[in-house]
Amino acid sequence: MARASKQAGAVAPNVAYTTFKQWLSGLKGVVPAKIDNTLFRGQSGSTVSQLRGALAFLRLVDHESVPTSSFAPLASAAGQDDWPVVFKPVVEAAYAELLGGLNGNATRAQLLEAFRDRGGVSGETAQKAARFYVSAATECGIEISPFWRSESGDGGGARPRRRVARRAPAERQTEDVGKAAEPQIPPGAREYKLRTKHGEIVMWIPVGMTETSWDRALDYLRQELLEFVTPENPG
Repeated sequence: MARASKQAGAVAPNVAYTTFKQWLSGLKGVVPAKIDNTLFRGQSGSTVSQLRGALAFLRLVDHESVPTSSFAPLASAAGQDDWPVVFKPVVEAAYAELLGGLNGNATRAQLLEAFRDRGGVSGETAQKAARFYVSAATECGIEISPFWRSESGDGGGARPRRRVARRAPAERQTEDVGKAAEPQIPPGAREYKLRTKHGEIVMWIPVGMTETSWDRALDYLRQELLEFVTPENPG
């Protein structure tokens, strides 16, 4: 959940880092006279809001959504080898006030507290905002606390391993038989298959989804899955 920010009215970026980079790459180095909704075709309403908020926080646009002097170099570097070098000073300047009080060994809990107090975000959105910063800082070579890469929220440490109970041979045999069976399509859903060069993607889509439900589903995919996708070089 986002709320009013204490840093110049902007909310800390909480869009997926890869989505942000892909949007900039899509401009192909051309700087629009103004950033408006026509530049976000195909994006859900929530993703558009997140992208525009990220541009404002990073000081890439002014209060009238006009690109600042920092926008052009970044748009040209998107998808290129010099992206980390160009983006690094932008990140450092934008987050200086928000993270200025944290030392080099601050815990992830302290990082999230800083985002809640000074980044205009709370709840799960604070987690996403922290994820954006850690991804950007890591790629740009900005030194961060070793505890910030933990998703646990308590300052780091490995997640506890889940204990798996031993099963009797008959149970394992039944499980093996089940694995060989074709998956059953849930009632009220249709199966869609998308073939890519990396393999086949199988989706079960409930019949009768509303536009709002689709927006939420697409936003989830962008937020949770695209972070693990390596963006293609447009060149």
